[in-house]
This record gives sequence, structure tokens and C-alpha cells, in this order.
Amino acid sequence: PDVRSADADGNVVGGEQAMVIDSKGCVVWAAGRPLAVVGMTDMDVGDSGDAVLVLPKHKSQDVRKVVDALKASKRQRYI
Repeated sequence: PDVRSADADGNVVGGEQAMVIDSKGCVVWAAGRPLAVVGMTDMDVGDSGDAVLVLPKHKSQDVRKVVDALKASKRQRYI
């Protein structure tokens, strides 16, 4: 995978459709459609095209809970 550098505000942005405005310390990834993050601090935001995930960076370890919930609700196609 690509390793991207942070901008002057500490944001790491991936995907041609991602925009970050007035935000600091965010990781944003957009695949295929426009995604804008405005006025956020220390957030992880990802759009894979068929699912969106938004969480504070300090909760990134809880992504496993999302995966487990998707499996339990028979929505593995989003994993």
C-alpha cells in the first residue's frame, strides 16, 4: 500500500475524491466518490465505495468490534 505523508495540519489523505477542510490530525480515504471532512480533529474516516467508517483515532482498536458486528449480522461482504 501507499505510504502517504501528512500535510501541515497532520492530515493524511488518500484517494482522489477525498477533501479535508479545517481539520487536524485526520486520516481520510475515499474510494470512488467524493468524501469531505470538515472541522474534525483526530478522526479516521474511510469510504471503500460500499461502506463508510468514521471513528476517533483513540478508538481505532475498536474496528474489530465493527467487523464482529458485521459478521454477526451476516454482512460479511462489507469486510
